Amino acid sequence: MKPPISAKVWVAIVTYNASKYINKCLDSLLDSSVPCNVVIVDNNSTDDTIDLINRHPKEVKVITVGKNLGFGQGNNLCIQHALTQNADYVFLLNQDAFIVNNTLEELLKVSYQNPEYYILSPLQLNGTGDSIDYQFSFYLWPPSCNGFYSDFVLGKGKELYELEFANAAMWLVKKDCFLKIGGFDPIFFQYGEDNDFVNRVRYCGYKIGICPKAIGFHDRPQQMLSLSTLPIRKRLQRRNVPYLIIMMDLNKTYGACVLATIKELVGQSLRRLEKFELINILIEILAFFNVFLLTGTIIHKRKINREEINGPIHKEFSNLHNFNSKIINL
Repeated sequence: MKPPISAKVWVAIVTYNASKYINKCLDSLLDSSVPCNVVIVDNNSTDDTIDLINRHPKEVKVITVGKNLGFGQGNNLCIQHALTQNADYVFLLNQDAFIVNNTLEELLKVSYQNPEYYILSPLQLNGTGDSIDYQFSFYLWPPSCNGFYSDFVLGKGKELYELEFANAAMWLVKKDCFLKIGGFDPIFFQYGEDNDFVNRVRYCGYKIGICPKAIGFHDRPQQMLSLSTLPIRKRLQRRNVPYLIIMMDLNKTYGACVLATIKELVGQSLRRLEKFELINILIEILAFFNVFLLTGTIIHKRKINREEINGPIHKEFSNLHNFNSKIINL
């Protein structure tokens, strides 16, 4: 493995109507103590995102695809491009996120010293940097991240903590990770693709961690979104996701996944019954059955994922010389 100072890093950003955020995101990469290349896939933005990117002093490779591929498939194109350019690492960065000058340096240093970690996340703060990002803070509670809060209260924080999960707003991922397990699964359009990716990393016996000395900022609303505030169609789309994550988890047998989804359905329905959220109970039941309508697809994908992971190089990234023709055909 190359030492951190000589590692080739590509930053992957997927944009969609990102004019509010993209300058700050790219500005933060200009100041990075580790040189990095940037590839952006734009999901058919209708604002001036592309103009802002083209005017920015940071040199960027932009891939426009003419339609909205979603988060996962957009990032897969970024990853494929980075690997064709012999990237050692890909740093996934949300359009509404930005870093400080030594973020990549700290992540690379820890990665070099801990090869069993396939994914590393910086500590994600809110957009103003005056607190930990609200949703990210839930990933740091025990037992999801043993020792983090206790160590920092007692003033003995470490440079690395193992996590059960961290959202993909800021991930440093080794090239070997993608070659082993592939990219984000297209069965997830938006939400859940990073949970599924982490599950596959764990299936391979590797880890995900947080590096508290590495800092990133996620400029998004700082509260948990209430399901009841969404239109019914979006509620159903959101509630499909947790059932799909469970069913695609290779760390469990298919039978165990089925039982886990039933448990999820019963638990969620009882919680909503306590609040007399009858429409949301119906949505929960519909989401459960929506996912079970995909049973054939899920069983096939689970089989293929196991075969690909256990092979030498994942099929998705075994034929990178055809990458440009794949883009043209989108």
